[in-house]
Amino acid sequence: MSMLRPISSWSWCFNKSNILIQSNEEERQRFNLYRERLLRAADIVPLNPEILTAALGYELTYGLAPQDALVYTSVIHHLQQNPSVESCFLNRNSRDFDNPDIVDELDKNNCKMIPRFDDGLRFVQTRLVSL
Repeated sequence: MSMLRPISSWSWCFNKSNILIQSNEEERQRFNLYRERLLRAADIVPLNPEILTAALGYELTYGLAPQDALVYTSVIHHLQQNPSVESCFLNRNSRDFDNPDIVDELDKNNCKMIPRFDDGLRFVQTRLVSL
């Protein structure tokens, strides 16, 4: 008696492989679609030596964790490069960034701190309507 099975009995395996391949391809297409949309709509703020150096100051001044200081410094740097643009800092990490001095600095840079995504969506939608 042979231990090998006829190829026809392995067809279920090929069907499952095809499903996995198709699922992987669909996921890649979705990723590419959203990446393109994000790149068209967003400004990507590069991490550079100036931001890394300034982050230490915000870390010490506001008691921010290193990663939060990098985020905040990047936001401030971007705002200073684009002073006339009304902006929002949308971040659910409100307990670290909800400091009156941080909120004041953002306000001075024409930026509103928004700790909830639904509020951020409303902020953006109302600005789009006025365009």
